[in-house]
Amino acid sequence: MKKYSLDRRDRALHAVAAVASFATAAAVLFTIVAAFDSVSREPFLRDSPEARAAVARCEARGDRAERQRCVRRLVAAAKASDAGATRVAALAADRRRR
Repeated sequence: MKKYSLDRRDRALHAVAAVASFATAAAVLFTIVAAFDSVSREPFLRDSPEARAAVARCEARGDRAERQRCVRRLVAAAKASDAGATRVAALAADRRRR
């Protein structure tokens, strides 16, 4: 039975192939993680009757662009009020510590 052995050139080729496959796998993984990261940063409205009513009013608008602008304004307003509530909660916690 002949023992399988690789010469130096074949070993180098195998090493290059291994490095290339690792780099490709890393690039694909990075792309997938980046895609999920960018989507996860998009703002959203919390589910509540008020939010549903506001979105329903936006959906009643005429064209698609106007509906999108309306929903963007809703999300921006919600983010601003959430930021204000967060600041108030932080101030209240800070005052309790004193």
